[in-house]
Amino acid sequence: MATLSIPMPAKAQERFWSKVDRRGPDECWPWLGPKSNGYGQFSSVRAHRASWQMQNGPIPSGLCICHSCDNPPCVNPNHLWLGTVGDNVRDMAAKRRHWNNRKTHCAKGHEFTPANTERRSDGGRRCRTCHAEQRKRVRIHATHCPRGHEFAGPPVYPSDVKLGRQRCRVCSRLNEINRKNNRPHGLGSL
Repeated sequence: MATLSIPMPAKAQERFWSKVDRRGPDECWPWLGPKSNGYGQFSSVRAHRASWQMQNGPIPSGLCICHSCDNPPCVNPNHLWLGTVGDNVRDMAAKRRHWNNRKTHCAKGHEFTPANTERRSDGGRRCRTCHAEQRKRVRIHATHCPRGHEFAGPPVYPSDVKLGRQRCRVCSRLNEINRKNNRPHGLGSL
């Protein structure tokens, strides 16, 4: 695996650490030197990357240095971890720092309220109203039930029309027979 490395002689390390406000081991160590987009800049390298390399060695290509403290000017090696861009984005979403979390309404104009917001497993969120409408559209356009029977004719029950649901007439008939014969769901044949 190729690596990205910068040589760090003792004088350069002294110059680097002279631009850092070193505090306790668990606190952020802010970069006091020049900054670019909020990140410390040391020569031609971001300061947190230089800090990582002095502590841990070269950075493998394809990986980046992420902040556990979410503080871009911090160069405390204890706050830095090696990860992919995807790891960094997932960390950002899990901590709700993603730009999408600043939105107050979904794309269709529904407000993101606690009652109308679902959290996804990846830390993101979605509009409950839009998600319900999407599920309804999928059900309406289905041509076969999960058991493979073709939907035929109008919906079985009036509530199905209101909810945009289709029920399989074959499965509905089988379920009626099974209820009459006290059999578990799905047994019996037509």
